[in-house]
Amino acid sequence: MMIETYNATFGILLIFVAGICSGIFSVPFNRNAQWNWENNWFIWSFTALLALPCVVAFLTIPNLHLLYVSEWKSTIVVALCGLVWGIGAIMFGKGIYYLGLSLSLPIMQGLINAVGTILPIVIINPLDLFRPVGIKIMIGVLIMIVGIVFCSFAGKKKEQERELEHRNFKKGLLICVVAGVLGPMINLAFVFGAPLQETAMASGVSSFYAANTVWCVALGSGILVNLVECIRLFRRNHSFIRYTLIPQHYSLTLFISA
Repeated sequence: MMIETYNATFGILLIFVAGICSGIFSVPFNRNAQWNWENNWFIWSFTALLALPCVVAFLTIPNLHLLYVSEWKSTIVVALCGLVWGIGAIMFGKGIYYLGLSLSLPIMQGLINAVGTILPIVIINPLDLFRPVGIKIMIGVLIMIVGIVFCSFAGKKKEQERELEHRNFKKGLLICVVAGVLGPMINLAFVFGAPLQETAMASGVSSFYAANTVWCVALGSGILVNLVECIRLFRRNHSFIRYTLIPQHYSLTLFISA
């Protein structure tokens, strides 16, 4: 009983920390005003989607490459989910650019939570939605959707009161919705990546670290789309040179990415 209580407490603590990190990761976009969007996004993508997940996975999962070879079908499906999620990640960053933090984050995070909660249940066992627990989940999701609608109306009113140079509300709202719908593909990566985690646990890896087998592939494939978009913008805006002209922004962006 004490172990279960400890696990629940630790899980809540992790959710709390993850929520804080999710809220502050976009700080560089406001602080590093002399960098373009792609300058910040490139460093964030490389650090948070490739470097850290791969390092952590290789340190916690023995013979990781052999695991991926033995479960190659699941690895491919997880990679495809990560690729689609990567498109959603770009839209997430663009949503912040167009609508600002205060409006874009509630819309995108709300949709990600709503779709990400319902979609895995629909895929695994749709009948669970009509059981008492499923009904409670749908009520919670409905409340989130209502909140998203209110945020949208508030954002529209704010736009009418103060027109911002690069923020087109309709375009920004569409981008946020796309980001919110594609973002939960990372949840599906874990649904279809269950064999990867099971194989890892069968070899003695704890269930806590087994999830790293999915993170590494999903985020690693998701970075491809993000890097392509950043490179396209570097070429169009000639903004890569800003890394040498304004190097002091590196520390903040790297810290938030980690």
